[in-house]
Amino acid sequence: MLSHTEMMYMSAFFLYSYAGRFLPLLIGHLVPEGDCFWDNFLMLLTIMDYVFAPVTTADKADYVAMLVEDFLVDFRELYPERRLIPKMHYMIHLPTWMKLYGLLTSTSVYNFVYFPIQVWSSNPIVVYAL
Repeated sequence: MLSHTEMMYMSAFFLYSYAGRFLPLLIGHLVPEGDCFWDNFLMLLTIMDYVFAPVTTADKADYVAMLVEDFLVDFRELYPERRLIPKMHYMIHLPTWMKLYGLLTSTSVYNFVYFPIQVWSSNPIVVYAL
């Protein structure tokens, strides 16, 4: 297992592009059929596909809730020594947010981000964007 300092860091977009799109194509045929670790990874990719989908429905949110629950339970069984990070806990809330707000790709976190007043007044681009 790599230590915290030996881990490779990637941006979220790069990780989604690489792991979500190219990795299964590159090594999927080498993974044994029914490998529980690979199945758990593919379940995460399925969740990501539904969350980032350009179109969704309420029944898809219920399906995502089931997938998230299965993913987290399987993750805890497969990796008992690893702790769930907060991002993994937030996955529990994704189906509710999908029902409340619709497409999650059309929502923004900027409504909830705190910008200090001095940044607003000193940067006209930020003021114009708000």
